[in-house]
Amino acid sequence: MGGKQAMLARWLERAGVTRARLRSGPRGLTILAYHRIQDLADESRFAADPELISASVAEFRRQLSFLREHWNPIGLSNAMDAIERGRALPPRSVAITFDDGHLDNYTHAFPLLREMNVPATIFLSTLYIGSRDPFWFDRVSTLLFCAPAGLLRLPLADVTLQLSDVASRRAASDRLLSVLKRLADDRRRDALQELEALLGHHAAPADAAPASALNWDQVREMTRHGIEFGSHTVTHPVLSMQTEERVRFELSQSRETIRRETGQSADLLAYPVGKTYTFNDRVVAIAKECGYRAALAYIDGVNDPSCADRFALKRIAVERYIPHPLFMARMTFPGIFV
Repeated sequence: MGGKQAMLARWLERAGVTRARLRSGPRGLTILAYHRIQDLADESRFAADPELISASVAEFRRQLSFLREHWNPIGLSNAMDAIERGRALPPRSVAITFDDGHLDNYTHAFPLLREMNVPATIFLSTLYIGSRDPFWFDRVSTLLFCAPAGLLRLPLADVTLQLSDVASRRAASDRLLSVLKRLADDRRRDALQELEALLGHHAAPADAAPASALNWDQVREMTRHGIEFGSHTVTHPVLSMQTEERVRFELSQSRETIRRETGQSADLLAYPVGKTYTFNDRVVAIAKECGYRAALAYIDGVNDPSCADRFALKRIAVERYIPHPLFMARMTFPGIFV
């Protein structure tokens, strides 16, 4: 399907259909979801999860140039202000967001955002900010990447994985992460400790690698230049799988930390993982109690300001294997390509 979409997108661009459509564009608020901006010369030597790389530096520059020329980039809080007050958004409004708080958001994305004067919101998992510990999902990918070949049995996660070439290790990582994301926090922590005990000696210690997350000085510098920060919880759990007490901790503590470190209101939330199973009425109610004004899912689509659920806002995921004509088409014809 992706190949057919890319072919159709190229045809629409060559025929001038995409650019003709850009004069009107889709109505509503388009929110783009990025994770990492990084050049990946050799994926076979990249131990962390390559699926979290949304674009190369050059491709991100190209995407920002396209958005600056044909769209109206808007800060997410400004967009929410307009929606809450019943004001019309500018035509072709687009908000840029990043999840997790990866270091390359500062080293690679921020200089381009600043150069092109494009606003963005970065959602932080606060446990990792300023820490040398890798994001837990990156540690899983790294451990499986460095593990010896053979069968790996993980009783606490109730999975058996076959590790051989790079492709099998990527598949094993995807499978294990899918299981771990659905576990309650204490069970996930136990399973991660089991994995570390089995494989940790095959990889560099978690705190020995270069920092993979932002630090608070970098966050504050970006704050001074107009970048907005929101919550992606403390530890990046799937909230619907947690106890009420744990959900309240994840949402209140992360927001309070960001407010203290940045002086911003930090009243926007992005659900970790963000699929439909990751949040529910209980999570939404607690988010409202904790002072959040809106929350973002990781479900493709464009938001109609007149009827959008502010606690299930849709986003279009940006992924590194999407060629530029398809990026343009996904923005311009979301009903067909998203």
